[in-house]
Amino acid sequence: KIFLTCDALAFLALGFNFLALKYGFFSPLIALITSFEVATCQAFVGPTINKAVVKLVPESKVSTAVSFVASTDSLANFGGAVFGAVLISILGINLAVGVSALGYIFSFIVNMFIRYRYSLPPTVVNNLPPQEAENISFCEPMFKKEKVLMKLIFLFGLINFFATPTLVILPMYTKFTLKAEASTLAWLEASLWGGMLIGSFLSKKLFSWQRPFWMGLGCISVFGFMMFIPALWVNERVYMFALCVSGFCLGVNNVGFMSLFQVAVNDDEKGRFFAMLQAVVGFSFPIAFFFFGCLVDYLNPQQVLWIQGLGVLGMSVFGFRNLLEKEQEFLMGIGFYDDVTI
Repeated sequence: KIFLTCDALAFLALGFNFLALKYGFFSPLIALITSFEVATCQAFVGPTINKAVVKLVPESKVSTAVSFVASTDSLANFGGAVFGAVLISILGINLAVGVSALGYIFSFIVNMFIRYRYSLPPTVVNNLPPQEAENISFCEPMFKKEKVLMKLIFLFGLINFFATPTLVILPMYTKFTLKAEASTLAWLEASLWGGMLIGSFLSKKLFSWQRPFWMGLGCISVFGFMMFIPALWVNERVYMFALCVSGFCLGVNNVGFMSLFQVAVNDDEKGRFFAMLQAVVGFSFPIAFFFFGCLVDYLNPQQVLWIQGLGVLGMSVFGFRNLLEKEQEFLMGIGFYDDVTI
């Protein structure tokens, strides 16, 4: 119901944009209102997808399912951005918005015909005695681990503040530092997306479930160091390599921690937890884009890359330093220290 409702509302918003552009009454206010509506729909869809994972797959398949969700999400975000730019250049902004609106209709139709096969039917859980129903959960309630989980949420929000502006810096670096055309920008964006896609699929094999916090520190630190390379060495292929490695580390880290969250958070708390996660992490996006967009007006892209790299490194070292001491206790608390295979 959430998927269908959000698809319908997003279609109406973009359909209205299409008509406004076509008949000449489009305005920035319309763009703001309809964008807010679509973003609100996404705020419902994201946590719903994450909560649904453990209901739709067996426990042994959680990591694979999270990898699939994360990889398709990366495909939509980065591949969609590139495809959208090409579509606008070919069809114009009006028809591109129309195609986007039709995409939500397609999603509505597909979701309408999906039939879900649950890993454990809700009726089975509801009919069990309270004690047995409680034992089905992967772990104890979230509140007992709330401090560690909340620290992780806000840590990733702070790291994202410095990591996500890569998409703001890329066009400026391409134009002013590399002095290249739009095709070069597309290759750079594809390198970042490709690395994330590969990292997402390989995360199950590479992410350490015995040392997840150390793994997070390592992945984020490598991402930070990769920002220094194009700042020191101006070369298109060098930047492509740095972006590919950065994306790979983010893919491994994101899927690994999302899988860990699926196991660590009680099933009854997953909706609230993932909504909070999306709110904190997503809240940093517009602030970061605005801040780094202003920085690019006063500093050259290479200098901004130094700030970005230092920020990512500083946040990761500062944040994970306090969490590393609690890593073993946290894993034992969720019953996941002795058996690290999912």
